[in-house]
Amino acid sequence: MRRYYILTKLVLLSNFISAQSRIHYDVADLITNEANCYYFKEGQIVSGTEKTFRDTVKAYYCSSKKKRSIEVFDSQGIQNGFSLYYYENGSLKERVYFKSGVRFGIATEYYENGKAKAILSYLDPGTFDFTYPFKYKMLSCWDTTGVQTVANFKWVL
Repeated sequence: MRRYYILTKLVLLSNFISAQSRIHYDVADLITNEANCYYFKEGQIVSGTEKTFRDTVKAYYCSSKKKRSIEVFDSQGIQNGFSLYYYENGSLKERVYFKSGVRFGIATEYYENGKAKAILSYLDPGTFDFTYPFKYKMLSCWDTTGVQTVANFKWVL
């Protein structure tokens, strides 16, 4: 009985490992080989596709092996949930929420030195506000020294 249990665990583990894929990308986000790699993504591929990921996908810079992003996809390969993006030095670049593959809600951007850059409010997909021609409203913004330049949608003088 114990052998059967161990064998079952090994089969499940091998299926999980084989379902994990690594795809290499160049600077232009085009699929490339490992030798020309700028970054790579690791995760589970949606069955029947070659490069559509599902579940949690992690990307790493090839040169430093530091994390580039953590993204969450549903079973169809559509981005849903919080995603984190990082600079090549490892510091956090952006924290953003996705709803049905579109940025939604509050996102925070950071400078490479770790200081806050901007807080954005993305509009609900399908809505449009003529006073804000972009898909987001800027709640707050700071310059590289940390001085706030926008507060509550208004310029700070």
